[in-house]
Amino acid sequence: MVAMLANSNATYWLLDVITGLPLAHEFHDKLKTQLSRQSMLGERRTYLWEEAVLRYLNETTHMRDYEGDKARLRWLHPHLEGLSLTEITRERMDGIKLLYMYVGS
Repeated sequence: MVAMLANSNATYWLLDVITGLPLAHEFHDKLKTQLSRQSMLGERRTYLWEEAVLRYLNETTHMRDYEGDKARLRWLHPHLEGLSLTEITRERMDGIKLLYMYVGS
């Protein structure tokens, strides 16, 4: 799991990587490449699953089924961990849904 915190200007990031050193290096390299492509080539930023989950949870603390949402996101996390939001397609979600139907929670 990756926890990300930004300062008010979103200039500096604090990353808390709990997945182990090899995955931390992989995540660091991916992030570094992404940031250099944005600054040098003007590419749009891609958002990762982890970032979207953190933002969603921070913005929906007032919702009635907040704990249920957290449980569902926790179940989805191993299937979507490390993916950009553009990589999360209908086909991928259908596959996860089938897995859930056959394996259960």
